[in-house]
Amino acid sequence: MPGKYRFPREYRIRTKKEFEDVFKKGKRISGEGMVCYWFSDEQMGNKLGIVVSRKVGRSVERNRIKRYIREFYRLNRPFFLESGALIVVARVGLAEWKHQQIDVELTRLLKTGGILNG
Repeated sequence: MPGKYRFPREYRIRTKKEFEDVFKKGKRISGEGMVCYWFSDEQMGNKLGIVVSRKVGRSVERNRIKRYIREFYRLNRPFFLESGALIVVARVGLAEWKHQQIDVELTRLLKTGGILNG
């Protein structure tokens, strides 16, 4: 059962070069609590990267934010319009947000950017 809910390596942005490519070439979508960068690339596949600075909160809060974002990605991955790389950068103050608020904001940002279908 754990294999069904894991976040495998092929879905992660892991190298510095991949992060830099998305930051430089990707499209930026700003929101209230986070910023999303989307780079449409067939070779990269469908990947997710998460950036949560120490300014956002303690490690417990940062890890909770990352879990929420990974869960959103896991549940909505089939609804992404095209393959590409998504980086979500958390802003200061996101630690006080509830799980539902993060989901609503991410959905709004990705629909605005034309990345999420439905």
